[in-house]
Amino acid sequence: MAAPPGEYFSVGSQVSCRTCQEQRLQGEVVAFDYQSKMLALKCPSSSGKPNHADILLINLQFVSEIEIINDRTETPPPLASLNVSKLASKARTEKEEKLSQAYAISAGVSLEGQQLFQTIHKTIKDCKWQEKNIVVMEEVVIAPPYQVENCKGKEGSALSHVRKIVEKHFRDVESQKTDVLDAPPLTSRNHVLPGVGRDWAQFPVGREKPAVPEACVPVPPSPFPARPRCSLRSEIEVEPGCRLSFPKMAAGPGRRRRLLQLLMQFGSVLLTRCPFWGCFCQLMLYAERADARRKPDIPVPYLYFDMGAAVLCASFMSFGVKRRWFALGAALQLAVSTYAAYIGGYVHYGDWLKVRMYSRIIAIIGGFLVLASGAGELYRQKPRSRSLQSTGQVFLGIYLICVAYSLQHSKEDRLAYLNHIPGGELTLQLLFILYGILALAFLSGYYVALAAQILAVLLPLIILLIDGNIIYWHNTRRVEFWNQMKLIGENVGIFGAAVILATDG
Repeated sequence: MAAPPGEYFSVGSQVSCRTCQEQRLQGEVVAFDYQSKMLALKCPSSSGKPNHADILLINLQFVSEIEIINDRTETPPPLASLNVSKLASKARTEKEEKLSQAYAISAGVSLEGQQLFQTIHKTIKDCKWQEKNIVVMEEVVIAPPYQVENCKGKEGSALSHVRKIVEKHFRDVESQKTDVLDAPPLTSRNHVLPGVGRDWAQFPVGREKPAVPEACVPVPPSPFPARPRCSLRSEIEVEPGCRLSFPKMAAGPGRRRRLLQLLMQFGSVLLTRCPFWGCFCQLMLYAERADARRKPDIPVPYLYFDMGAAVLCASFMSFGVKRRWFALGAALQLAVSTYAAYIGGYVHYGDWLKVRMYSRIIAIIGGFLVLASGAGELYRQKPRSRSLQSTGQVFLGIYLICVAYSLQHSKEDRLAYLNHIPGGELTLQLLFILYGILALAFLSGYYVALAAQILAVLLPLIILLIDGNIIYWHNTRRVEFWNQMKLIGENVGIFGAAVILATDG
């Protein structure tokens, strides 16, 4: 619809107007819409930069006075060319971002996940939602609750970079919370705090009222909260004599999580290095037997392959390369070598010593199966195998049954305990009951973490007081020195498996 003569503005004319707030605006007419009475003016840049200008949109219904300073009658200059493809690409990108936000809200993604997505998207544009998971560069998947340990993907620079972004994001969030909570407390005496809850028209605080208040469209609340600041935007009244303060943020959960991660890594180190100690003790043991012209448990040609396989699996487990596969290989190697030593018949052990040796080997195999299930991994990339973990727990339960059996039917083990623990027979029976309860927990799969915690506390005392009594075992019971050292190392490995289950069970 064309505007009547005298009621329109020519493009390029200089116009000056005064708003309802007595604000004087002057500039060059860029566009004018008669139906909506909207006038677009180009004014000098408020930043003072050359070749820049401010575009003001003015609703003439809220203008009290308008004056044409210089009316342009000639043909207006052609419009500047626009990069339509760039604008379309930008609009498409904005649309995808808004749709992504709407999808996250409809999928029930937590507020922390939405904030993390925004942080990652600022750095890496190739970021999208897949149900409740964040997929970055089609390589890294971040699952709820969106912590560093929930970042899964192929090891490499992409996974490392995403983990750093996630870690920095949560560190910044914690620091912002700490800044807000550590702010000095506000005090007042039965009146509204200054600068809070004031009427905008009467008390403008650091800003001017909008030129067209009726044209302002109400904006729905965003699902992404603004950055916390040390100021309040609502009316707060405090009773006389009262002090307004905020409780400090408890930093316990973060420290506890880091402590559990350190303990879990410590247990993994003990368990994965156990084969190295076993091979070293075997070499020293067989060297002693060679002096006495006694044969090793496994014939020499096969012994080299056995130790080579043990060292290979232990090396890859220690470096964290395909740890699950090599933990499974270490369990298989230990089972095969034990069976070969048992059927070889080159060395004869007493029944009580066989129970001590083979029960510990069974427990170490169980520990390797637990490791092969995915337990003990700081950044787990694949789901944990519950079947392997359950099998490993059963093996640990068998070991505890053997220990409880030895306390009742092995004179050698009973004397080792009675000579070093206070309470005598009563304490021995209590230990028997405790071992039985722990064995039932591991075999049934109930309260495994609690049972592993108790075992992790008990084993260091057993290693120091019972297994560490070298004089008793070597001189009195004629156990070979390096064989006893091997048993001590195996108990240390069992302790590592218990620590893993106690912290990541």
